[in-house]
Amino acid sequence: MVVGTHNLHNVLTLRMFNRGMTGDEIAEAIQLPPALEHAWHAHGSYGSVSHNVEAIYQRYLGWFDGNPAHLWEHPPVELARRYVELLGGISAVVALADRYLNEGDLRFAATLLNHAVFADPGDSAAVCWLRPTPASATAPRTPCSG
Repeated sequence: MVVGTHNLHNVLTLRMFNRGMTGDEIAEAIQLPPALEHAWHAHGSYGSVSHNVEAIYQRYLGWFDGNPAHLWEHPPVELARRYVELLGGISAVVALADRYLNEGDLRFAATLLNHAVFADPGDSAAVCWLRPTPASATAPRTPCSG
């Protein structure tokens, strides 16, 4: 029996959330088997395995992940202002993001910079770090590099 990747994602996602995993945990855990990972026809035309898994999770369970802290979060600007204050200001957040970027943790660097930009959209250093560039996926970034 041939199983399409969507069906595989669906079955695996259901198994994992029945074991109590959150959508983010499932998205991190699921990978295509090697035979499918390298097959051109198994690649999504939009998104990635993690995006597909998150969509399946939300289809069955909705947006709420069971964490009460996620029921009534602050809007992005208010949340960012608080995080930036806790981390010592915009300059400190940008410096931390630079450190995480250099350590290869691009996702957390982007999260920190996202808070910096929401806290102060006029801060050019934070905005420059997050600005997409054609080379951003392959080239090392420096502040405001092309």
